[in-house]
Amino acid sequence: METERTTGGWQPSLLSVYLLASMAVLMAWTMYNKRRRFIERCNLVPGPPAPLPLVGNALEIMREPDELFEYVINYLDDWRKEYPVLRFWAGPFPMFIIYTAEAAEVLLGSSKLIEKSREYQFLQPWLNTGLLTSTGAKWHSRRKMLTPAFHFKILEDFVDVFNEQSR
Repeated sequence: METERTTGGWQPSLLSVYLLASMAVLMAWTMYNKRRRFIERCNLVPGPPAPLPLVGNALEIMREPDELFEYVINYLDDWRKEYPVLRFWAGPFPMFIIYTAEAAEVLLGSSKLIEKSREYQFLQPWLNTGLLTSTGAKWHSRRKMLTPAFHFKILEDFVDVFNEQSR
């Protein structure tokens, strides 16, 4: 009696395994190149030497708690003398520290740079999506509503009060 070979389901062939492996390699290569270009663009901003891949520059600030604040202040003062913006890697995430009013004005004055960083996620359960935490169209509409309240002419009336209360 001859036994028939039946296929009860899908049997992977060598070609399908090859195609899946090729797709996985292509996706990994694409992700690697995207990350590499991102790191290259971030490294255009001055900062400490190239960090370790997963740790970033965190090892540079590993200090006792009572020494940490003083170390960070001195560390940042050294960079502030030469550059208005500093790049620091907190693990795999870049952090940008802005020192000058001019650099802050460029960032804060732009209506294009309104996407909030991931750190704002922690505020959303507490503040929901108000002006501080919202982005996109919701931010634009709320900002538009509040802008007239802070017009220069309106604030000019309060200069005497500001001066009196700041003493």
